[in-house]
Amino acid sequence: MYWQEDIIPFFESVVLPKECRTVQQCYHELSKLVKEKLGDAMVTWIEAWDEHNSPAQEAAAPVTGVEKS
Repeated sequence: MYWQEDIIPFFESVVLPKECRTVQQCYHELSKLVKEKLGDAMVTWIEAWDEHNSPAQEAAAPVTGVEKS
């Protein structure tokens, strides 16, 4: 949750330069901004997410709202 305090406002405020005219240019610029402003925050967030939502936990969780035929 701590990292979301940095990540969410960052993405809400990202402004790409007008020189970015292709998807590739935008993606490249975004990756530079993420690295510059957030460092490893996104990697840390994914690692924490995976740790708390492991495939074993997901397999054990009941599926709701699905009818069996």
